[in-house]
Parts: sequence; structure tokens; C-alpha cells
Amino acid sequence: MLTELKVKIILEYSKVHDNLRELQTSHSTLQTKHTKVTETVNLLQTELAKANEILKDPIPPNIKDQIDKGIKEWENNDKMFVTTRASEYVFDCLKNNSCLTLTAPSGVGKSFIARHTALVLQKEGYTIIPVLKPDDIRDYYQPDELYLTAEEKDAMASIYIDSNVNDLERLSQNSEFFPLLCSLFDVEKHGDVKEFFKNPFIFYQNELDSLKMCGVEGKNKLCSLALIVLLNNQLTDKWFKGKVTDEQRDILEDTCEACRLNRSTSKAELKEALNTLDGTFVYKQNGIYKTLHDKLFDFLANYFGQKMIECIIDHGNSDLVHEQ
Repeated sequence: MLTELKVKIILEYSKVHDNLRELQTSHSTLQTKHTKVTETVNLLQTELAKANEILKDPIPPNIKDQIDKGIKEWENNDKMFVTTRASEYVFDCLKNNSCLTLTAPSGVGKSFIARHTALVLQKEGYTIIPVLKPDDIRDYYQPDELYLTAEEKDAMASIYIDSNVNDLERLSQNSEFFPLLCSLFDVEKHGDVKEFFKNPFIFYQNELDSLKMCGVEGKNKLCSLALIVLLNNQLTDKWFKGKVTDEQRDILEDTCEACRLNRSTSKAELKEALNTLDGTFVYKQNGIYKTLHDKLFDFLANYFGQKMIECIIDHGNSDLVHEQ
């Protein structure tokens, strides 16, 4: 009897021991898998952080690669640079000035001095961004050091809108052009500030749609805004003067037809309509009609692009067609 019991105990012990070994093996396997998962998560987080940095960078990756290659070539050529009085003068000037223009005859070393100076400044923590045209500065230079703080936004909101509006901070954070929205907002016209800040251009879309229902006067206003889009936000006062040229006639007839106006509508009528929009959609400066803001122009270009795409392709400014 005792022998049988002893055998059973030994067998049970053996099973328990085997199960324990299996558990230890499983635990070890799980630990290994957990380690691999943790490493994968860390790797993904690192890659995500890199992706976010790329998205924040206003310079496209392909352009950045070209810049890096160019700077490496500068560094290689800079090994042969000889310091001169001119190069020292340039560097001294930049200590007290943020902008400097180099002028001299061709071939005397302007580019060499400029590149050498840029490389010296790079060692001091500056970033080199070569540009070919003024637009590159606008597109690539986006400093975060001077972004609006919550306090500054509150101060701005207290002037333009009700600063006691709930979720103002969230609304301002979600808006990339908060100052513009503040200046455009009008309680009597726009009503609910929250709705306006969520989708501000819905208001302008409704305004344009309503102009279609306001007879000839409303359609004249719509057509005048379409002209601003066609001429890429550079509609001059001079354009409305004098006799109608053949080019203008083609533009006027097609634009008026797209806006469901009489094709014989005169330039004077459209100019008069445009003047009534001063302060709401456009402003006039130095004899040129422009939208109140570039963002508003982008909206108008998109709006008319959906309504009269053929007219824009046929008569639109080449830069407008390319960009939009």
C-alpha cells in the first residue's frame, strides 16, 4: 500500500516538475517576445519621431538632400579659401546686421566669400538654406521662436472677439492663422465664434453662393472676384481703363458667361461692383486690387476652380494655373 502511494507521489511530483519546466520555458519565451515587442515599439517611436520632424521641416526632403550635397561641395572647396580684407569685412558686418548684399564685378569672389561666411556661421549653430528667389525665403523660413503664446492670443482675442468664449485656447491651437481669423471675425455677420473658427471659409462660400441669387448686382460682384483670381491677385486699376482690348474681351465674355452674366457686361460695371467689396473680400493698394489675405485668395481660387475651371485654364495667369 505504501509502495503504491509512494509511486503515485513520485509520478505526481514528476508531472508537477515537468509542468514547472514548461512554465519556465513559456515564461522565458514570453520574456523574449516581450523584449522583441518593446524593441519594435521603441524603433517605431523613433521612426515616428523622425517622421514628425520631417513633417515639421518646411523644406521638402528632396530639396534638403540637394542642399546637403551643395554644402558638402562648398566645404570641399572651402579648403582652398584664403582670408582677405573683404571676407573679414563681410563677417564683421554680419555681426551687427541680419542682411547683407555683396556687389562687385563678376569673377572677383563674391560667391566664394558668401559661402565661406555661411560655413563659418554654420559652425556657430546657424543653418544654411541657399535660396534662388524671394519665394524660397517665404516657403522655407518658418521660425518657431516667435510663435504666438497663449497669453498673446488671449490679448488678441480680447480686442476682436469675446475673450470669455469657452475652448478659445483649443480653437486657437487648431487654427494655423489665428490672427487672420480674429481680424476677419464679425459677431453680427458670422454669429457663433466657435463655428467660424472651425471652418471660417464656409461663411465666405455661403456669401459667394448667395451673390448668385442677388440678380445682376450680385453676379457683377462674383464676376469681379473671378477676375482677381484669373489675374492672380494682381488686378490693376489700369486694367479697367481705356478701350477693351481683344484679350480683355475674350476674358470678359467667358468670365461673364461662367457667372451667368450678359457677355456684353462692361469693365466699368465690374469695377463698380469690385469697389463695393472693399474691406470685405478685397482692398486696393497702389492701384492694385488684392484679397484681404493670401489665405482668402487661395479659397477664392479653389472656389472658382470648381465653378469655372475651363475659363481659368484658358485665361488664368500661368503662375496661378501652375500653383493651384
